[in-house]
Amino acid sequence: MVTSMITSVNGSYNALQQQQGIDRSACTTGAFLHEIGQVKELSAEEEMAAFKRDFYAEVANIQIHSTVKNVAINVSEDGFRRMKDDPKYKEEILGLLRRDLCAPFIHSVSSLITIGGSINEYCATAWSATADDDFWARSKNSHFIKKTSVRDDDENDYAKYWADRAAERHLLAYRQQVDVQNKEAIEKKLEEAQFEQSMQRKKATEHYESTSYYMETVTLRKQSGGNSN
Repeated sequence: MVTSMITSVNGSYNALQQQQGIDRSACTTGAFLHEIGQVKELSAEEEMAAFKRDFYAEVANIQIHSTVKNVAINVSEDGFRRMKDDPKYKEEILGLLRRDLCAPFIHSVSSLITIGGSINEYCATAWSATADDDFWARSKNSHFIKKTSVRDDDENDYAKYWADRAAERHLLAYRQQVDVQNKEAIEKKLEEAQFEQSMQRKKATEHYESTSYYMETVTLRKQSGGNSN
């Protein structure tokens, strides 16, 4: 079990040194705390929690490029255990994070990074910051290293964002439905107009034919009457 050393001592530090004959110049804070019985043993869970805090603090110190607008990190428990037990693996992971977070993109992005118990499980995925629905959906339970999108500043903004997007999709579907209905109405009116034109042409033809027949009949009668004289 690793011993956690309390790094700050209250005002009785000097007095206790004098009482117990501890040479301040020859001892560390840890040794002094051992002398006065103030050593605190951490459980395995507490050690891991402290390691996670330290790891995220190190990641937070990375100078993230300005084109990377949002950064979320998912670290599996195997990943944390491996980094805790293997400092070289931890440094390798930090190196990959520096590579992916410091590099510029041609446009603003949101990046989700996954870390596991082996280097092969490391994965960095980026979405355009203007079309990053998948990023926000997959990073709900992630640790955010950087978050600049106003829509996700808090849970209310997050819920409002998704409500707005749902409303936009509903409006788009409605417009598409209206467009289809309008198209159908236009096609129906066109068919009706074409039918009306067809009927008018038919009536005109029938009228012309009937008029022509009548004129021919009158002409023949006149001719017949003239011949009879």
